Amino acid sequence: MGELSIPKELQGTLGATSSSSEISSHLAFGIELILTFIYVFVVLSSWELRLPESGYYWPCCRALVIGITYSMNTMWGYAFTQASMNPARSLAAAVITSLDTTLWLVLLEVYVAGPVLGAVLSALIYKYIFATMAIRDRRRRKNERALNGDSSEEENMVVLQNIQSPVGRIKDTRDL
Repeated sequence: MGELSIPKELQGTLGATSSSSEISSHLAFGIELILTFIYVFVVLSSWELRLPESGYYWPCCRALVIGITYSMNTMWGYAFTQASMNPARSLAAAVITSLDTTLWLVLLEVYVAGPVLGAVLSALIYKYIFATMAIRDRRRRKNERALNGDSSEEENMVVLQNIQSPVGRIKDTRDL
């Protein structure tokens, strides 16, 4: 397929990823998993910075934190696996360059299964451990502000609306 689109003498590797011959495919799988885990975790946790109630409202820092993380992952992992962290990038380059059929299993293990599993693990750990801690922390700070009398007018209006709800006016529950 690659021969049809680009002449062989100009083709080169076209960005095709390959792991170092010094490491096994299983170690390359682990490296891609860890790199993707770190990158996705930083992306997910950087969204906490956008919430004013989190106390860390620095929207300009999201891009900086994500960019630095991606750069550090690339610098660290390039010598081992060329730090793909993206299955689409690796698969597209392999299809275009007509990768040898014996290497497809390694490609699928290292550059598809590794990043996908790393991203899924990162999302699950963030959602069920770190996001729940952040929600509890936000509720605690909100309650502390309310106790100190520092709550905003909007929060007070919500409380007043809940007090004046029509459910409180119903005398008999059979009327529901």
